[in-house]
Amino acid sequence: MNICMNRETERMFHEDCMTRQNLRRNKERMIRQKEIMNRSIEDHRRWKEEDRVVKEKHMYHVYQLYKQGDNHKHLLYYTNPYSIDLELIQRIEEEDRVTKEDSRREKENIRWNMEDKRMREEDRDNRSRRKRFAFQELCFHLRLLEILQMTHHDPRIQHAVLFYHKEAVLKEKKFIHFYRKQI
Repeated sequence: MNICMNRETERMFHEDCMTRQNLRRNKERMIRQKEIMNRSIEDHRRWKEEDRVVKEKHMYHVYQLYKQGDNHKHLLYYTNPYSIDLELIQRIEEEDRVTKEDSRREKENIRWNMEDKRMREEDRDNRSRRKRFAFQELCFHLRLLEILQMTHHDPRIQHAVLFYHKEAVLKEKKFIHFYRKQI
């Protein structure tokens, strides 16, 4: 029995060593793959950034040439002198349009918020009105049952009166709590 146990533990130890090596190798391979992927993502980002910087430098160089335009009459600014002004005007119009759209959206949002608030208040008022009517109806039924109880001695009427009584007291408590909460 003891030998079997030793063999079993030895076998488990051997399997554990084998699987541990495999697990370690798998983890290392996964880490290497992630590093390669991250490197490729970083390379892509770096290339995009380099392209952007090169374009910006080129644009700045063109801008410098435009600034020195006195000596370079063949440049676009002199062949079509209003192009930069037109672009500037278009940008200003676009910004104005965006600000108008934003203010319109803001006003619309304010209007919708006011509308939602009004609807919530109306719903709350309607709910309290419905509760009040239900309470009045409950009291009316209670009065009818009490009158009926005076003329007919039936235990079912007594049970109904007690039930309505309990309901009325609970509703009254709820209303008192509700109105206290409002104040």
